[in-house]
Amino acid sequence: MNNKLILLFSSVLFLTACESLYNDPWYQISDSYPDKYYAILNNGSYGMSDASLGKYDRKNLTYYYKEFEVANELKLGDTAQDIIQYGDKLYVSVSGSKTIFVTDKNFKIIKTLSPDQCQPRYFTSHEGKVYVSLYEGYLGEIDTLDFSFRKVKVGQNPEGIVMHKEKVYVANSGGMNYPYYANSVSVVDPKSLTVEDSLKVNTNPCRLFSRDKYLYIHSYGDYDTIEPKLEVYQDGKLSDTGYKNVSMVAQYDDAMYVLTNAYESEGAHIYMHNAAQNTRVGSFLPAGAILLEAYSISATRYFLWVGCSDYVTTGDILMFDRLTGQYNMSFDARGMNPQKVIEIQ
Repeated sequence: MNNKLILLFSSVLFLTACESLYNDPWYQISDSYPDKYYAILNNGSYGMSDASLGKYDRKNLTYYYKEFEVANELKLGDTAQDIIQYGDKLYVSVSGSKTIFVTDKNFKIIKTLSPDQCQPRYFTSHEGKVYVSLYEGYLGEIDTLDFSFRKVKVGQNPEGIVMHKEKVYVANSGGMNYPYYANSVSVVDPKSLTVEDSLKVNTNPCRLFSRDKYLYIHSYGDYDTIEPKLEVYQDGKLSDTGYKNVSMVAQYDDAMYVLTNAYESEGAHIYMHNAAQNTRVGSFLPAGAILLEAYSISATRYFLWVGCSDYVTTGDILMFDRLTGQYNMSFDARGMNPQKVIEIQ
């Protein structure tokens, strides 16, 4: 394991989290973790075709890091971006390879899709359809029964997408137009697959999240004078949640996790936000705990997962109790740039 991460495992991390976190009724703290399987998606290095997909067995505390490759006698490809489960199928976007793999729960390929030779990025789902952002400027729709496909033009280099109030919202990043990034979110009617509206947001929007009446927009800014933000949109009004230097965001139901300062030498920190009420809860990690080389963050029912990467060696996966902030365990991701973790239902 990378020596820089050893700092994380000092005694301060084993202190209980702030007492105020336990007093909020939206928490349901579990005394034990059920036996579950988790899919671990490693992004890989761009152009190296070394993306990978493995499975972590919570019961046996065992990580099968080449499960996709073993199941299919095939490497995942170049730059894996996202994974989602819909019904009994998994959908995996491999952006650099311009491929979407549809698999069963054991990662055996059911269908391989190449959506008009576009680069698939992020997923969301709704009423028998899986939606995917396509970096060439489209929102794609996959029918989960017959895998038929259609698409609609949105904005420049779309990234994160989410269902919100029965519409598909698409973050148009303009990520290939440095330094002239885009700053819009397209609103798409899923029935007609037409763009109905466009919202102006902070520069370079990357990920979207939804809970009840609130739509959250995480943007990167321009990496210079325009700062990254986590904004919230409600009833026609856009406002800033106030977190500084927002690097990554993850969500599970009402609970939102905001990771800041990921690329700073002093290390990153994680804050909790009640997404249903748009209120701050407090610090997720105990005072004094730091994260170094944080690359990604994922939230599942019981755990918060932090993928760490130095962009040179295989990454590490850190597991925390999602409700208390207590460190649980860690393991080698056995792949470059751990990107996302989901619980397999």
